[in-house]
Amino acid sequence: MAKAADSIVTRTYCIKTNSEIAEAPVCTLFLSEDVSDGEVIGLCVVEAQAESPESVYCKAVVQGSESEMVFGPNVTLNISLQGYPYIKAPSGSNFPVQYRNFQLQMVLDKDRKEGTATYHYLSPTNGEWSTQANVPVRML
Repeated sequence: MAKAADSIVTRTYCIKTNSEIAEAPVCTLFLSEDVSDGEVIGLCVVEAQAESPESVYCKAVVQGSESEMVFGPNVTLNISLQGYPYIKAPSGSNFPVQYRNFQLQMVLDKDRKEGTATYHYLSPTNGEWSTQANVPVRML
């Protein structure tokens, strides 16, 4: 059954440390949410603040969910995402099972304009997980 167009909302978020280091990661999320059931899908790109030949650390197709968290009078939104490598497959080819390369927990204010996130990504250069914790988030 097709979803109603008015139940799909798109948003773009930037998750960036306050670091001035050129290699510091910046995570950009391009998300679509089905507000009727809280399902979230989209794309994620983690790259260095400054462009360089190896500036992209991770690209992922992400999926997950959004839920409200209520603490007394305060309401925040929790977005949990898992990501898998973005691969454009040649026509008619088979790819092996892809393993997760991105994970995110993001807590946003009720208006969804800012918050904090902790995310992990698998580096394509060394195969190790890198973690960025409690990083400021803002909606673009």
